[in-house]
Amino acid sequence: MADDIDTKSETSGKSSPTRQSETAHNQQIEPTTAFLDICKQLDPEIDEDFIEKAWKQYDTVGKQYVLEV
Repeated sequence: MADDIDTKSETSGKSSPTRQSETAHNQQIEPTTAFLDICKQLDPEIDEDFIEKAWKQYDTVGKQYVLEV
């Protein structure tokens, strides 16, 4: 029984940074005004869901670029 508690506390201790990074990763970063303006110029009737997906992809690529440089 005590071994089970130790294992659980070790596991939760190790997963804590992962949870923090997942939380930070899942935080919604709002598209910039410039990004929204460009999207609206390309298509005035552009779908908001599409803009959100495009922004997430743009943000992800930007982060990958920073990590690779």
